[in-house]
Amino acid sequence: MYSIILQDSLNNEVTRVFAAGNENYLPQKNDSVYPYLSELSDSSFDVFSQQDMVGLVEELKTLKKSVIEDDQRKHIAEIINIAIQCLNKPNYKVCFTPFFQSRG
Repeated sequence: MYSIILQDSLNNEVTRVFAAGNENYLPQKNDSVYPYLSELSDSSFDVFSQQDMVGLVEELKTLKKSVIEDDQRKHIAEIINIAIQCLNKPNYKVCFTPFFQSRG
């Protein structure tokens, strides 16, 4: 399971979302359609900057159209919301991690 974390400029966690089973649909293999989501690793912490957000949002919108389950679409919408927050905040970043880390 991936946790998706919005971090501020000091690396403090602003918000986090996760959903059981998201490792089955977030990572994508087709890097020509999903250049960002194809980078997701099941063994490392992937960080995307504010400059990546427009492309990441587009990929997530495309992915959202392809998933079947309502809970998957809802989770992708949560990630899109995080990416939009990042886009509007200088020096924020979005992190995808397969490692569970508790807040605080």
